[in-house]
Amino acid sequence: MVALRRTPAEAVEPRPRGHAPGVGVADSPPAAFAIRPLGRDDIPAWLALLGAHAAALRSPRPDAADRARLARAVASAAPPFRVLLARCDGRPVGFAAYYPAYSTFLARPLMHLEDLFVLAEARRHGVGQALLAAVRREAERCGCAALEWQVPAWNGAARAFYERQGGHPYDGWCTYRLTLEPGDGPDRVTTPPED
Repeated sequence: MVALRRTPAEAVEPRPRGHAPGVGVADSPPAAFAIRPLGRDDIPAWLALLGAHAAALRSPRPDAADRARLARAVASAAPPFRVLLARCDGRPVGFAAYYPAYSTFLARPLMHLEDLFVLAEARRHGVGQALLAAVRREAERCGCAALEWQVPAWNGAARAFYERQGGHPYDGWCTYRLTLEPGDGPDRVTTPPED
C-alpha cells in the first residue's frame, strides 16, 4: 500500500492560469490519499469509477453483463489485469488498470496502462501522478522495457498530464482495433457483398 500524506505546506494548490501560488485558490487539496491494490470489497466502487471514466471519455458505460464479467475477471485467481484504487479520506477517487504484454522487437516484457482515471474534484492534487508512478514501479519491478498507453487525440488535458510525467507519443505508429463479435473466430467465413 502506498500511503501519501501531505501537510498544507507540501500540498499542491490548484490555481487558475495567470494566478500566483496561493492567490485565487478555490479549494484546498485533500489532506491524505492512499493507493492500494483492488480488493474484492472494492470492486463495486471501482466499477462505479469505471462508469464515470467511460462517461468522461464519451464512451458507453459498461452494462450489467460487462460489469459482471469485469468483476469475475479481476477477482479470479489469475486476473488478466490488475487495478490500483486511490482513496482520499476513505472515499474512492481514482484508479489505474494495467496488464503485462511482451515486445518481440525488444525481447522484453512491457506494461500496458489500460485506464487511469481520477474524479474531477480530486484532480490536481497528485493522485493521478501517484497512480502512474505506482504502475511504473510495478513495470520496473517486472523488468519491463516500457510502459505504454493510449490517449484520445481530443483529450489535450490528459496528453499534457502524461507529457509532464515524461510520456511521449510513439512517433510513426497508429493504434488500430479489429472488433470481434461473439461467433467471430477462425472458422467464420465471410463472403464479399454482392454488387
